[in-house]
Amino acid sequence: MRTIRHYWPFIVAVSLLLVLFVAFTLQSGSRYEAQRQDWLERLNQTPGMGATWFSYDEGLFRHSGELHLSLVDPVSLLTALGLPAQTGLSQQLAGMGPLELYIRIDSWMLPGYVRSEGRLVSNRGTLATLLENGQLQLGEPTLHWQARGWSEQMTSQLDADGITLQLNDSRIHLDPLTITMTQQPDQRIQLQWLLNGVNLTQGDDDLALHGVQGQLTLQPSHDFWLIPDVNLQVAEASYRAGEQPPLDLTAATLKGSVKENRQGLLSLVDMHWQGAVALLGINHHASRHELEDLAFGVGLSGIDQQGYKSLVMSAATNFSDKPSWLAALNRVTRSGFHLHLEPFTLRLQQGHFQADGEVTSRPFDMAQLNGLASFRSLLQGALSVEADQALAPLFVEDESLLLSMQQAGFIARNSQGQLNTRLRMVNGKLSANGYKLPW
Repeated sequence: MRTIRHYWPFIVAVSLLLVLFVAFTLQSGSRYEAQRQDWLERLNQTPGMGATWFSYDEGLFRHSGELHLSLVDPVSLLTALGLPAQTGLSQQLAGMGPLELYIRIDSWMLPGYVRSEGRLVSNRGTLATLLENGQLQLGEPTLHWQARGWSEQMTSQLDADGITLQLNDSRIHLDPLTITMTQQPDQRIQLQWLLNGVNLTQGDDDLALHGVQGQLTLQPSHDFWLIPDVNLQVAEASYRAGEQPPLDLTAATLKGSVKENRQGLLSLVDMHWQGAVALLGINHHASRHELEDLAFGVGLSGIDQQGYKSLVMSAATNFSDKPSWLAALNRVTRSGFHLHLEPFTLRLQQGHFQADGEVTSRPFDMAQLNGLASFRSLLQGALSVEADQALAPLFVEDESLLLSMQQAGFIARNSQGQLNTRLRMVNGKLSANGYKLPW
């Protein structure tokens, strides 16, 4: 009895901690079930989609079940997402018929913490059909995600040993990959990816990428997404298009952003892109042409947000749909734009080339353009160009014409022997180094 009296404060404290531990674990499970129900309702409210949850086991620390996703009408889904309904992508999906996907999900709960793991069920639904037909090879992809109840932050990670999908004359192959997604409390989404290799084949065209990694930040804004930050790196790339000369690329990087307009106009966005390529090679017949140390930077401000959105959707759904591209581009030009070209540098085997400047356009409709002269009348800007003497034949093949342009003052030579000129365009009139050009 004396021993119990001596330890009773400790026993009470442990009991209270145990009760609090169980209570907070139950709260984590309740929050998880509420979030799961919310996801199911959102999926079922999405046009063309349906979702059903089957529970297997629901204990204090572990919940298990299966999610059944059904894509009944792909065209309606793409339309709801704002994608053109008549693109090649929607037509291909519509031809595949209803898509059925089963995912086994196991979740573990602790106070203020939920960790889940999802695995695709490959012996049922569309996956089973594709595997049986030899159209799909799947290397056990696994999706992990965890939520911290105190911070409202969710982190997901997808790991896959490899995926190969064959559709008609198109083939997509992904080497082992890892994709991580983090959703912040302010609804920002951060994506990071690492792919050992990607191979896309359509007919006689083939695109191969190796060592692909990068990160992307998405920020919701009204009815579209801003991109505060994007960083893409590719170690090697190659492109083959039928009998055309193959193209090879080494060590390419791309950084950029799409942000709210700096003047506060909600209907406009500002873009900024920077890129670099260590080596770009083209094998043409028996000769090889190489571009080294290519670097560029482009800033676009005052871009119509709906035009930007249409351009992104055209690129995502049907890259070769020319009418969609022109319609999206026309939305951009109707609001005008300002282009700032940061130093564009290029080193060829013959020498060095650099250009920088800016161009501003008044609003115009592309259907109203009538030749180059009418387009030039809408532009104002300045552009500085500098190149080594050895590169002159690439731009002006006639040596006598080059000499006459130098004598007229259109092209000057600096102290290092490089050719340079400063082009200005005002109300459709073009000048070089202050001298009016005859065209």
